[in-house]
Amino acid sequence: MDRSDLRSKSLVLGLLLALCGLAEVGCIPGVPQSLPGIELTEQRRELLARRSLVEARQLIEQGRLDSALRATGRGLRFQPHDAKLHRLRAGILEDLGRPSEARLHEELALQHAPPSSPLSDEPLIAAGDPDGFLVILLPPPSRGDPDGPWATNRVPESWPAGEAAERLQERIAVRFPGAAILVLDRGKVESSVTSVPEVLRWLGPHTRSPALSLRLDRAFCDESTSDGPFAVAWLRAGYANGLSPALAVEQVRVVIEDPSDCQGEVVARALEAALAVPRLKVALETSEAGPEGVWSNREVRGLFPRLDLMIEQDLDRGRKAIRAGQLAAAREHLQRALEIDPDNQSAGSMLNDVESSIRLSQELSRRSNSERKPDQWHHREAPSLLQDSLSSEEARRTELQLREEKRRRDSMLAVISALEDSERAPGETVLSELRPSEIRDP
Repeated sequence: MDRSDLRSKSLVLGLLLALCGLAEVGCIPGVPQSLPGIELTEQRRELLARRSLVEARQLIEQGRLDSALRATGRGLRFQPHDAKLHRLRAGILEDLGRPSEARLHEELALQHAPPSSPLSDEPLIAAGDPDGFLVILLPPPSRGDPDGPWATNRVPESWPAGEAAERLQERIAVRFPGAAILVLDRGKVESSVTSVPEVLRWLGPHTRSPALSLRLDRAFCDESTSDGPFAVAWLRAGYANGLSPALAVEQVRVVIEDPSDCQGEVVARALEAALAVPRLKVALETSEAGPEGVWSNREVRGLFPRLDLMIEQDLDRGRKAIRAGQLAAAREHLQRALEIDPDNQSAGSMLNDVESSIRLSQELSRRSNSERKPDQWHHREAPSLLQDSLSSEEARRTELQLREEKRRRDSMLAVISALEDSERAPGETVLSELRPSEIRDP
């Protein structure tokens, strides 16, 4: 279909929309349901109804209520079951002093889009549970946090005060009766949530209880011409009990149209959405403390996503430093990652590789310096383990030694691979690496 066809069809659709506007509800008699070359598919009907909705809202902003009423009529001609159009039309009729007609469209709106089911008040844990239960409310991320660059004024800045925090605590008290609720502000998180060992020391006896952490990443209300009034909430959850592997729920996102009380309603719905995530739901239904009753390091990171992000930052910086050949800087970043979580395997493995490379570099530098005459030393100082620079000949010898060490390592790895995989013959790649090799001190 070329552009001229698209343009002509758009003009025809516009003409159809204009003809339908000659009556308040429905097209004028004789206007066909489809025109030659234009099939009013369900998708096109939805598009025309949405255009009418947007147009009606724009007309309301201009104070042209009669025109806005006609626009909703056009939309309902294409989508008679659209609750948004009925609700908007009810409001216009109310403003025009036609309450009986307004009630009719309000009832139709409720019929086509029933209100959300009421929030459950059923407790998820037994009150007075001897194992106890801890709920940790984390503050929303700020621009200074590892995941804070995207933070905007749509984060509830008043935390831990304000409608969002209060409503969240109310719902927690209903769903987790008797649970200890720990509400943290940004200052406490920045000072205390710095490493896994620090968190375990800080929370002390609480680490022997099942725990749920919640972080409200977004909570705001807004209104637009296309969508009308709406409320948004993003909530992240984590769970620990010393039994199961780390359980961190991905961020749940909830949007409510025409909210009754702005942040309060959408935050409550976001909590229910998080609790309904299957993995978390099962964990909570079987909530009990482990035999040791102490959270694992992975569980602590699941409860406090800030720690995982800090570790990832240092790992990423360490990888970049390794690629740039800056081994000392890489070691520093990896050591910081291990300070945050001493059990982090990725950081430990990378640090071992970096330490081995540094030791090899020092040994090669020592050998090179031992072969140089005193008058060749920089500034006539005694040789150090690491030189700032090497001569071209020294660089050549060092490169040859490094290649030889790599070849020997590959050969040994090939032998190990062949011995471990005794159930099948070694592949060609492994066989190509097998050669007589002597293991000796470097």
